[in-house]
Amino acid sequence: MSIIQFSHANGFPAKTYSVLFKHLEGHKISAINILAENRKPSEINWHDMTEDILKCAGQFEEPVVGVGHSLGGVLTLMAAAKKPALFQNIIILDPPLFSSQKRLLISILRAINIEDWVSPSGKSKSRRSHFDSKEKAHRYFQANKMFNNFHPQTLKDYVTHGLIQGKQGVELTITVEQEVAIFHKMLTSYPKSIYKVRGTLVYAVKNPVLWGSDLRWIKRNFTQLKLIPFPDSHLFP
Repeated sequence: MSIIQFSHANGFPAKTYSVLFKHLEGHKISAINILAENRKPSEINWHDMTEDILKCAGQFEEPVVGVGHSLGGVLTLMAAAKKPALFQNIIILDPPLFSSQKRLLISILRAINIEDWVSPSGKSKSRRSHFDSKEKAHRYFQANKMFNNFHPQTLKDYVTHGLIQGKQGVELTITVEQEVAIFHKMLTSYPKSIYKVRGTLVYAVKNPVLWGSDLRWIKRNFTQLKLIPFPDSHLFP
């Protein structure tokens, strides 16, 4: 039995991944349910979230298997680079691990305050965040293109754990402001140690987050990462 240290994607608490975890029965799952949960949007950064993962992984007497989806994938990679002794292996699922050219573009757009034109943060800002009830939210998500391919249990988990009771009805557990802040703090430079990490990167081939140029850059620079394509889109876990 391995200990799996799981880290979620931006906007999706770890508890919404029960279908994935069911495939990992027999292993112990450790996860921070909501990364940066108690931080104000202005205080959020990827380095602190990496430290949170290291603290969680460091509580065990044996190295863990780091598994991360999207945001959680890059954070897992950074954590393994910073303290490799804590990890026996890592598996990162469709992480936004972008080429140097794409990160330069993001830096420029960020500097002139138009990052939202190309970043998911633009869509996040217009995301509906309040609903009269979880039942109405469920119907709304069912009709939303973003959730079309969700396993029914995953959608149910998202309604259960992705929403909390608010002053009037229910609202997103991870607020729009937090989600946008995480996108806006996406790293545009990486520590040198990150390129030496050994593990597996699974990337989606439908509506890809990682372009061909990104994959070629990863293959050249992350020689210890095994790349595996997955025949679905970004939210496949």
